[in-house]
Formats: sequence, C-alpha cells, structure tokens
Amino acid sequence: MILRSQRYRYSRWDGSQVDAFPDADTIMEQLADDLMQFGDLRSALRSLLQRGLDGDGGPMGGLRDLLRQLRQQRRERLDRFDLSSILDGIAEQLDEVLALERAGLDRLDPRTGDAPAGAPGAPEAGSPEAASGKRAASEGASADGGAPGKADDFASNLMGDIAGRNRAFLDGLPEDAPGRIQALQDYEFVEPEAQRRFEELLDELRQAVTKSFFKDVEKMIRELSDGDIQRMKDMVRDLDELLVQRIAGEEPDFDGFMEKYGDMFGENPPKSLDELIQQMQSQMAAMQSLMMSLPTSQFEQLQQLLSDRLGDAELDSELRRLMQKLDFLDPAGGQRYRFSGDESLDLNAAMDLMGQLQDLDSLEQQLRSVQDDGDLDQVDADKL
Repeated sequence: MILRSQRYRYSRWDGSQVDAFPDADTIMEQLADDLMQFGDLRSALRSLLQRGLDGDGGPMGGLRDLLRQLRQQRRERLDRFDLSSILDGIAEQLDEVLALERAGLDRLDPRTGDAPAGAPGAPEAGSPEAASGKRAASEGASADGGAPGKADDFASNLMGDIAGRNRAFLDGLPEDAPGRIQALQDYEFVEPEAQRRFEELLDELRQAVTKSFFKDVEKMIRELSDGDIQRMKDMVRDLDELLVQRIAGEEPDFDGFMEKYGDMFGENPPKSLDELIQQMQSQMAAMQSLMMSLPTSQFEQLQQLLSDRLGDAELDSELRRLMQKLDFLDPAGGQRYRFSGDESLDLNAAMDLMGQLQDLDSLEQQLRSVQDDGDLDQVDADKL
C-alpha cells in the first residue's frame, strides 16, 4: 500500500503569510448564499466551518475534510495489520526457545556426540565414521586405567540422565502457548541463551499487563525484573488510597505521591491526579479493545497468557482493586475493531495501535460535536 501524505512548511509570522488566507471579500462572497438561506451569521459561519472555502491560495478544508482524513487513517491501520499475528509471534518465540534448549541438551549429553545428528559436519548415525568415533572415545576413556574411565563413565551417564529427563519434560509440554509458558517457569534451563530469550518473553507479557494500567512502563518493568516488586505494590496501594479519597470528595495529596513514585512514570509524568486517571482509563480501554478485537479462541489464550503474569498474588489483587475504583469514577469502554491486513505485530505494538485508534475515535467525536454546536474549544488541538 502506498500512503500519500501532504507536506507542510511552518515559519515565524512576518506579515507575508496573509496572502495565503482568503480576504474578507472572498469570505463574504462564500457566506452570502448561506446568509440568505439561514438568515443569521452564526448559522452561515457554521456551514462554512463544515465545508471549508476556496481562496486564491487554494482550498481551505473544513470539518468534513478533517473527518474524512480521520476515517482514512483508521482504515489504513485496519487494512494494514493482522491482529491474530500476536499469538503467532508468541508461539514462534517459544519454538525458538525450545530449539535452543534442545540444542543445549544435545551438547550436554555425551551419548549424542559433540554435534546433534543431522547438524553440519556431524557423521550420520550408524556410519563407519560415527562407529569409529565412539570406539576412539571409549578407548581414550579407559587408556589411563580403570579408575579414570569409571569416573568419566559416571559423569557421562549423569549428564546423559539429566539431558534425558529434560528432553522428556520438553516432549511432554502442552501444545498451547499459555500452558507451555506456565510449565517452563518451573523448568531449569541448561542453555543460557534459551533462558535469556524466555525471560525476554516473560518481560514482554509483564509489560503488556502493566501497560494495561500505566503509560511509559519501562522503569516499572525493570524493577519487577530485578525483583523489586514491593515498591510496585506500595505505589499501587498508595494510588488506590488517592482514588478512595477522590471518591469520598476529599483532596488527595497527589504531589506527595509523585515525590515518592514520580520516577516510575517515565520522562513525561502526569501533572495531576485527573491526568493520571485519564491516562489509566485510556490504557484500560485500549486493552479491552484489543481483547474484543481478537477471535474468541485467541481472546481466551491471551487472557491466560496475561493472567497472574506479574508473579505476585498480592500485587494482582491490588491492581484489581485499582481497576474497580477507576471503573467507578468513569467506566472505561473498549471498542471492537475489524482488521483485514497481513502485517505482523507483537503484543506491545498492538497495545500502542489500540491507543492510536482510540485517539482517532476521540478526535472524531470532538469534531462531530463541533459540527453540532460550533464550539471549537472542545477540540484537542495537539491531537488535531
């Protein structure tokens, strides 16, 4: 898909830019018909605001043009991405982890040789080269006498037994991604790279859970990964108390809260409790939209993947209580989107995409309200 975009050049006002705007005669000329039809200037201006106007410097779009651009941006995203690829990507990451671990088990087990069967440079099983290699290894193990050979045999058998048990564990893993991840959390990896990749996958899931409440969660995830769960629990508990005070009509000490935990909210932390509440409600709505937009089977799998992912029952309970307070203040509403593209994206990118779609929806609602009452002050100029 080729996306064509307009280019704009901005400069400091010096008076010359006035030529780019329609003059008063042009505006009055295009208002004349509406003035005759509606009989008052307010209605005529509202009509002009909706349709835009033509001037010597080119057409100036109205609200209808902006709404058309918003719908186009939404359609471009829906036609571009494949939401079902989220779970496919997680499954592929798991397959890579398991492949790395199996390769590590093959290296650990002396009975499989230095290289797995079928690997480049490895002799085929049953070939004269393989038989010769085994015979040479056996002779070398006992060449210095019986005791060293027995010790080597014991070590070889021990490593082989460990590798065999681990292979049997991997062979018995469930077929679904949630079941595999749950089982592998209690598994002792022998391959460091496999363990590192698995921890990265767990961090991605933790980030998605945390992102369903907060923006800019990298600092929170680092602290969770380092085992500093207590500070996260303290922050959520204190935030819950702020919401209790807000619901009771009291004035919470938001500044004191940010002095303790402001570093956890990224480089652009919220300036007020209202801003933080709005951010959290938007994040919750984005997660709801993601869940609603998935097919039923994938919705259930993703729900299992994210369930209790933070690894602390008390923290999960605190977050559920926080969600209840936020719903009481203003229920977050998600929306189902229908995607038809084929471009893959991961879980966190999908969360960001849902936030973009919600911003487009919100801006569209604002512009539609302006069409009704003509009040431009309700439009978020930064988003526009």
